[in-house]
Amino acid sequence: MTDDEFMKNILSAAHLACIISYLKELSITNTVGDLGIVHQLIHLAAGTEGPCVNISEIREEFKTLLLLS
Repeated sequence: MTDDEFMKNILSAAHLACIISYLKELSITNTVGDLGIVHQLIHLAAGTEGPCVNISEIREEFKTLLLLS
């Protein structure tokens, strides 16, 4: 998926991040903390600045942190 396609589906990505974070029992720091994946996805969706609002870094974190294996 390209960055543009990811951005078009950002709310679905945030929703999926919430569900997987809950199922994996991820910490608050990893989810809604300043650098948490859900927090950063919301910054991307809103188009606002944050501590690490870089789509490449957020997508990498999304891929690794939310991996179901």
